[in-house]
Amino acid sequence: MKSFYLQFLLFIVPFFAWSQTDDLILKEIKNEDIKVCFQKYLDQEKITLGFFTESAKLKENDSVIEISNIENIAYYDRAIQELNLLNKTKRELYNKFYYDKNQNDQAKIYKKIFKTDSLINANYVSRFKLLKTNFQNVKKPEDVDVIPTDVCQRLVSGNEMLMPLHDTCKNLNLSTKDEVNCSANFIRNKVVQHIQKYLSDFEYGFNISVIIRFVIDSEGNVIFDNFLRCSGELKYDLVAYKGFKSFANSTVFCPAKHNDKNVSVFYNLPIKIVMEEY
Repeated sequence: MKSFYLQFLLFIVPFFAWSQTDDLILKEIKNEDIKVCFQKYLDQEKITLGFFTESAKLKENDSVIEISNIENIAYYDRAIQELNLLNKTKRELYNKFYYDKNQNDQAKIYKKIFKTDSLINANYVSRFKLLKTNFQNVKKPEDVDVIPTDVCQRLVSGNEMLMPLHDTCKNLNLSTKDEVNCSANFIRNKVVQHIQKYLSDFEYGFNISVIIRFVIDSEGNVIFDNFLRCSGELKYDLVAYKGFKSFANSTVFCPAKHNDKNVSVFYNLPIKIVMEEY
């Protein structure tokens, strides 16, 4: 219990300390337009930071944050929404810098924003380490009987299991094993393509390495569950999440079959994207 109490303090104390400096920073800013924009940023920062801080807290006597994958999807959707609102206020603030050359004001604001971004990311990583998800089907809540992928792979060899199959692989007259590989390659390539659509805002020189856990349900729908490995940076995980969600919303499979019955199957998908400038 003591360790959780200390962890809680680590998040609360810095937030309290930084809040004490907000009024001081505002008083010291000379440009009134920047001051107005900075206050707007601080108002949104309080909401956004509050969301990430609350989401990372353990309930009393709990050692993990246990939620459904539906709640986890809602978390990532809300995270995207909150950061979009916060980034909008940042852009408005930065635009005001163009007309003002007071480097001292700018340095104070940049420092404040950097500290807040770091705290948001720290809360995100802390939540990830404590998170445990239970799968619930988004489109068919009563369907929660999901067969792990490793079990399915063993069943394939005995012809008791047919894995999910995409139309691009269905009519190629492949063996059962080759159909599995074809669908796996399709998933991997398509997810990366969808993720790449969201990379335009990033400079070269970054590395995204995550493992996405998802389910292809008994109707062939692709449903996000969780990250089994995160990149350590919220902004990169959100790019991976948005890309995967785009893929999931545009793709349907022929569902897996076990003993002639449609079943849902877990998948673990490693994704690694390295952007380097040559």
